[in-house]
Amino acid sequence: MGLTAGIFEEVGRYIAFKTVLRKHLNWENGVAFGIGHGGIESIIIVGLSYISNLIMAFMINNGLFDTLIGPTMSQELVTQLKSQMIDTPSYMFLIASLERALTFVIHIGFSVLVMLGIRKGKGLLYLLLAILLHMLLDASVVIMSSSGVNAFIIEGFVGICTIVAIVFLVKTRNDAKDKEGEIGFINE
Repeated sequence: MGLTAGIFEEVGRYIAFKTVLRKHLNWENGVAFGIGHGGIESIIIVGLSYISNLIMAFMINNGLFDTLIGPTMSQELVTQLKSQMIDTPSYMFLIASLERALTFVIHIGFSVLVMLGIRKGKGLLYLLLAILLHMLLDASVVIMSSSGVNAFIIEGFVGICTIVAIVFLVKTRNDAKDKEGEIGFINE
């Protein structure tokens, strides 16, 4: 699954930078693309899930869940959904938000990496690197999670990856400033 996510997302970035943004390959646009990608993913993954969770919590707290949802599915599934909402510690919802904030920065890093590869004429090499890094990050999180590793440790790992992305972004920003005197890249 990590490889699939890496291929889909990084190839999408690559195609965008090779086509629509081909004349705008600078650091700022790489960051902007990462913000857009990470933002949309956050809205879809966490935003919509949280809206669903809030609706379910409201229905459970007001006694509407069994009457509105109960008739549409098996009693076992209704019980499982209610139990999942009631038994999940509230801090776990905060951890999910933290995870999205951390991966938001990582998406910016991946976007700048793919864009830089195209700028340097090594687009496919950098694309493969981005796919590999994306796969390693996603696969590591899934493996740790399914192995019962504590959520705080998993988020610590994601936090370390975020720090690496920030260092990369700062370095590439400083390189861009050194080459041009301002943010951006000169033609190489």
